[in-house]
Amino acid sequence: MNFVSDDILEYAFEAAQKKFTFINEIREQLNELNGPETIQFLEMILDHGMSPRTVDSSKAIVFIMGNIDEAYSMGANYSPDISADEFHEQTRKINITHIKNALKRRFRNEQIARLGNTHIIYPAFTNATFRGIIDIELEKIKKKLKDNFELNVEIDSSIKRLIYSEGVFPTQGARPLFATIQQVISARLGRMASEMLIINLTPDKIVFSYKEGFVHVEYYSGKSVKHSFKEKQLLNLEKLRKCKKDDLQAITAVHESGHAILTSLLLKTIPDTIISSAVDKGISGFVFSKIKWNYISKKELLARIAVYLGGFIAEEIVFGKDNVTIGSEEDIYNATGFVTSMLKSSGMGGRLASFKVKDVNTNYSVFDLDDKINGEALRWLEAGKELAEKTLKANKVLLLQMSNYLSDNRIIEKEKIKTMVLAHASSFSEDEIIENGDRLFYRKQLKELVNCIHQPETIAEQNSMEFSLNKNEKLK
Repeated sequence: MNFVSDDILEYAFEAAQKKFTFINEIREQLNELNGPETIQFLEMILDHGMSPRTVDSSKAIVFIMGNIDEAYSMGANYSPDISADEFHEQTRKINITHIKNALKRRFRNEQIARLGNTHIIYPAFTNATFRGIIDIELEKIKKKLKDNFELNVEIDSSIKRLIYSEGVFPTQGARPLFATIQQVISARLGRMASEMLIINLTPDKIVFSYKEGFVHVEYYSGKSVKHSFKEKQLLNLEKLRKCKKDDLQAITAVHESGHAILTSLLLKTIPDTIISSAVDKGISGFVFSKIKWNYISKKELLARIAVYLGGFIAEEIVFGKDNVTIGSEEDIYNATGFVTSMLKSSGMGGRLASFKVKDVNTNYSVFDLDDKINGEALRWLEAGKELAEKTLKANKVLLLQMSNYLSDNRIIEKEKIKTMVLAHASSFSEDEIIENGDRLFYRKQLKELVNCIHQPETIAEQNSMEFSLNKNEKLK
C-alpha cells in the first residue's frame, strides 16, 4: 500500500522533472511498489534532484540589478523643495564612467570588468512620472472597489494635488508617495463603508475631495449629495511650506536676493529658483541654478567671490552693519576656500606653485612661510566684498523689490526673477544672459589662431591671463 502523501509527491516531481513528464507517472509507479521499494524509489529521486545539472544558457540574458547610490551624489539631498524635473535632469547626466567609479567602492576591478559595458541607467522620476504614479495607484483603488463592492468612486484633482505636495520627495522615489496615498485614501475606506451600512446608503457614486485642511467624502444619488463626512488631514509638509512672514523670512529674503542679484549681474546667469522659507530644518533658504560651469577663468574669480559674499553685504545694505545676522558662516567659509584653492592649487596667484601646510607628508610642495599667499587671499576677499557692495548699492531698488517679494512669498521662479532684473537693474541686457556653461570661447580662440598660422603677419596678440569664460574681450 502506497504511503506517499500528495505533498511529498509534488516535491518528488519537482526534483525529477527530467525523468518524468507528468506527476501522475510517479503516482502510477509508486502504486506498484511495496514499502521498501517505495523508499528506494524516493531515495533515487532525491539523489537525482541533488545531482549537478547541465543547463543551456547560450540564449539567456542575465540582468544584475542594484542601487548604485555612490553615483547619485545629489541623492543625499532629501529636501522636497527640490524640483523633480531638475533632479531628473541631474541624474540624466550620470554615465557609465560614473557607474564604474561608483562600483570601485564595492568591488575589485576584475569583478567590475565581468559586469561588462552594457548598463541601463535609470534617471530619477520627473514631475509627470510622479503624477502618473498617483493616477495609477488611485485607479487601482477605484477598480478594486468597483469589482469587489460595485462602488463607483471618483477622486477629485484636489486630492491628487494634496498627495503630490505631501508625498513627493524627488530623491526618494515612489515609496513616500505610496505611504501618502495610504494615509489620504486607503485609511478612510473603512469609515466610507461603515457610513453606508449605518445610514443604509446605496449611492450612485462616492466622491473624495480636499478642502481647507479636510478630506471630504460625499455620497451622491444622481446629482445631489445624500450624505457626507469630513476628516482633518495631517499636513506635514504643507505646514512647513507655509509662508511665515516673520523676521527670519525677511532676513532670508534679503540674504538670498543678494546672492541671486549678483549671480544675475556679475555671472550673467539667472537663477532657476529662490527660496526664502525652506522646508529643511536648519536651512532658512537657498538659491538654485542648474547651470554647471565647465571651467572657470581668472577674470571671473572676483565676481564669484562677490557672489559668495552677496548675502552678507545685502543684509548690511538693507538692515545696517549692526544688524547683520550670523547666518553667513557657510558663505564666508566657501568664499575663503574658493580663494585659497585658486591661489594655492590652481596657479591663479602671483606665484605658480602648489602650496601646502608644512608637514612630513608634503615634502614635494611649497610652504607659505612668509604668509604672502594668505595676504593675497585676504586682498582677494576684500576686493570681492567691495565689488558686491558696489554692485548691490547701484541696484538697491532691485534688491529691495526682490527682497520685499520674497518676504511675502516663499518661492520665486526663473521667469519672475528675470522680469525683476530686467525691470529694476541699473544696467543689464537680456542679450547678456548665459544659458550654457560652455560658451565656446576657447575653441573659437584656438581655431582663429590656427587659421593664422599660414598668415604670420596677421597673428593676433594673445595673453591667456586676459581670456574670459563669458565674453571675448580683454581686461581693461
